[in-house]
Amino acid sequence: MLKRNHTVVLLIAVLANCTFAQNVSQKSITANNNVLAFVNVNVVPMDSERVVQNQTIIIRDGRIAAIGAAKRVRVPQGAVKIDGRGRYLMPGLADMHVHLEYFDREAQLLLFLANGVTTVRNMDGRPNILEWRKRIAAGNLLGPNIFTAGAILEGKPPFRNDNRVVETPAEAVAEVVKQKQEGYDFIKVYHTLDRETYKAIVAEATKHGLTVAGHVPRSVGLPGALAANQKSIEHLDGFIDEIEADDSPLKNQRSWLKRYFAVKVDDAKIRSIVGATERAKVWNVPTLVERRLSALTTNELQTRLRQPELKYLPPETAEFWSASNKRITGRMSADDFARLAEGEKTRNRLVKLLHDGGARLLVGTDTPNAFVIPGFLVVEELQNFVEAGLTPYQAIKAATKDAAEFLGASNEFGTISVGRRADLILVEGNPLESVANLKRRAGVMVRGRWLTTSDLQKQLDALAVSYNKD
Repeated sequence: MLKRNHTVVLLIAVLANCTFAQNVSQKSITANNNVLAFVNVNVVPMDSERVVQNQTIIIRDGRIAAIGAAKRVRVPQGAVKIDGRGRYLMPGLADMHVHLEYFDREAQLLLFLANGVTTVRNMDGRPNILEWRKRIAAGNLLGPNIFTAGAILEGKPPFRNDNRVVETPAEAVAEVVKQKQEGYDFIKVYHTLDRETYKAIVAEATKHGLTVAGHVPRSVGLPGALAANQKSIEHLDGFIDEIEADDSPLKNQRSWLKRYFAVKVDDAKIRSIVGATERAKVWNVPTLVERRLSALTTNELQTRLRQPELKYLPPETAEFWSASNKRITGRMSADDFARLAEGEKTRNRLVKLLHDGGARLLVGTDTPNAFVIPGFLVVEELQNFVEAGLTPYQAIKAATKDAAEFLGASNEFGTISVGRRADLILVEGNPLESVANLKRRAGVMVRGRWLTTSDLQKQLDALAVSYNKD
């Protein structure tokens, strides 16, 4: 993950003062005593690569109550009917690497739902996020389902003052216990932890039924993280040290190029570490979109600055993101950009090999890093997976069924089945033919609340207008 710059600080400040109110009336998001029906819809259940045509699905009290052929399933009298003819109903998406802690306004949450993201995994928790989670579960706040770590555990010097510095095993144990008591879902670790402290974190988390996710501490390296059964590794962290060729000019040196995989690699080493990752059953969140957007060429930068979605963020955000990009690329040569392009190919190849080797993948964007607009970049990350060589089904599965499995919530979401929570997306084209069809949304349902694309757009427009009133 990029070191945070003034962009995020600015985003916090503006969102904190934003006058936009995102508490949506119950009338606008529920219907007829919580009974709705998708009628004559093509269902993409995501339990396998298939489409079941001409189905009717009954939603009752936020859950899928019945599924069957449209000719056979009776729609309860008075239920609100949603026309599914020619449309495709699929599970809502999960962004498995977000940073909600950089926003202290509820307005941010709308951006996820507007893009079909009904679940997020937050990687650095704060008390206000626990409060959001509670209010969302109670139906008092419209937003995605939130799974959250506590504050990042790291060594000195702290990346940010409100992270948790733990320098001894005893401090690590105390902090894990504290985060468990506070109600966080998992422990997030950073690369600055020393070996013994890291081992203590993993052991104590396991004792309390918590998983450990995050960066790979330099003190243990990727083999050590795999041996510890760290639940997930973010950004392909630690892989470059294992796959760099012995005759690489940068071997055993620190270089910014390694962050982008822009060094010579060894195919045999790649195959070896892929096998080790699969055997350890450790999941991987590549965040390809964040890496791709962190160093843009001049033309790419201008294209990103023209994105209409920027209006849903504070006006100053684009300016700061642009300045951040220029600070990175201003000292880069044409040869450096060529190296980054090669590094991107290496990252994509590693993702494909991990998938083909049986190592598990998840979709995460690392929003709100530069130009990673909350919600809007999830489909782009899915497209990155497809460019890496996965099929649309395989990519979408990583953001639905597999995300639920990772979170231990397969009985809650991720597939379309009776009893599952009604977190759904209705789209105009078959997503298994192209992930781009995920942008053609007719509406989104979260916990049984139906929001048409028109409903969502009105709320987005209100959010954009609110910035002008600040």
